[in-house]
Amino acid sequence: LHVAWTAFPAIVRSDMILDTGSVDKLLTGYGVSLSSQVSGAFKSFDLTRAVGALVNFIVLFSLPLQLTQFVALYCMGIISEIYRRARRTKLNAYNHFQNAVVRTLMAETCFRGLIGGHFKDSICGYGVTPKELLAHLHDLFREHVRTGQLSHEELQTMAALTFKQLDADGKGTISVHDFLRSASTSEFWSISMMAKFFSRRSRRTMLQDFLDNSHNRQRRSITSTASQEAIVNMEESEEGSSGGGDSHGGADQGGSD
Repeated sequence: LHVAWTAFPAIVRSDMILDTGSVDKLLTGYGVSLSSQVSGAFKSFDLTRAVGALVNFIVLFSLPLQLTQFVALYCMGIISEIYRRARRTKLNAYNHFQNAVVRTLMAETCFRGLIGGHFKDSICGYGVTPKELLAHLHDLFREHVRTGQLSHEELQTMAALTFKQLDADGKGTISVHDFLRSASTSEFWSISMMAKFFSRRSRRTMLQDFLDNSHNRQRRSITSTASQEAIVNMEESEEGSSGGGDSHGGADQGGSD
């Protein structure tokens, strides 16, 4: 609000008539001048913008994920304790490698049992047929079939779906490679990853060499005395097996002569 004194001159024609004519009078009026200026802003609530801001806040800070993790880790009793132990598990590629090898060997031994107990020779040419898979599943779920919880038709459906997933290339049998690939699905290491890890033809980046010491540990371990002794024993075993096979063949040939 602005207040100031002001003067306003005005000429008023007089009504008096003289011989010389009319007379003009100059009158000056004084008063107060008032002026005002309005400032500020008008605000209104917009529900659409409020909901959009709330959604963006939730997504930006990942509140659903944080809430789910909190409930899973601290609000489910013994299950939460299991989850916390699993979350605290330290993952090291080099340390978990030998564990993956052992579990893969166990899976390979199980496959040898599935095909009839071929525990010595190569099993590359062997496979599990759909009928054999159904027989194994029938033995596995025998109690459930006996109680009526699972029918024979449902067991056949289970066997058919399992066979279709394992026999990826449609050759008609489940090979040892199909079996090991499925067995290592949840593993940190698969068969192909093991081969790439030890292959000298695998490409490594400069950042990988700088941040990861797995290959340095591998080189130090392979040059150790225990590793060299194991390699020597492997070579001696291979030579002994080859020599034993030759002598055995010679003995058979001599007997036949």
